Amino acid sequence: MGASHSEVVAVVAVSTVVIARRACVSDKKFESEIKKDTADAGALGISGTPSFVIGKTDKTEIAGVRIVGAVPFAVFDTAIKDALTSK
Repeated sequence: MGASHSEVVAVVAVSTVVIARRACVSDKKFESEIKKDTADAGALGISGTPSFVIGKTDKTEIAGVRIVGAVPFAVFDTAIKDALTSK
């Protein structure tokens, strides 16, 4: 069996993002912004993409749950429910 239409579209979309990111990084035009964003994320404990924070944040602190990577919906559901019920 071959790939479905949605699987092919997803692969093309991911490939396009990867190619665009490589072009952006190799261009050096945004190098300082990329380095700053990477350092800022690292300082907040964010080490990968996709990354999400469920809770309160400010420029120097994350008071919440960090979710890194592709995770099931149940992980988000639990984190959101816990955030809504905590003070």
